[in-house]
Amino acid sequence: MKKIAALLILLPLFSACSIKQTVDSADINREASVCVVENTKVREGFLLALEESLVLKNINYVVVEPNERDAQCDAKITYTANWTWDLAIYMTYAEINLYSDGKLAGKATYDSRMGGGRLDKFISADDKVKELMNELIRVNQALLAPQLGTRQTKTG
Repeated sequence: MKKIAALLILLPLFSACSIKQTVDSADINREASVCVVENTKVREGFLLALEESLVLKNINYVVVEPNERDAQCDAKITYTANWTWDLAIYMTYAEINLYSDGKLAGKATYDSRMGGGRLDKFISADDKVKELMNELIRVNQALLAPQLGTRQTKTG
């Protein structure tokens, strides 16, 4: 009986140690122009992994500064992420939002802030960003000949 009581007391502690990942996917047309709004408060590697994901999906995009949020794009991507120290630095939270026509079309979130003693919280941030992006964006395969995704450059 004491073992059952102890288990009932400890069970909520173990369930509180959870890592959550949710993705609401969105469709995007391969011909769409995509603006990625740079978040300079997030480690640079996050943006690089996000860009690699867009290239792998053959999506043309341009990275814009936060003050250029009104740039003419069919879709916009915003993101944020936090890192924490616990034996090592690891990504504890990431959120990627995809907007289409000014409205939230899709969202991907990774949250290990309640991960506590779980060792699987020490993930590769690059791999996690790519996984989130892969689940977030479904590319409309309407084009007959896919183009390689490229980062567009802005001209003055």
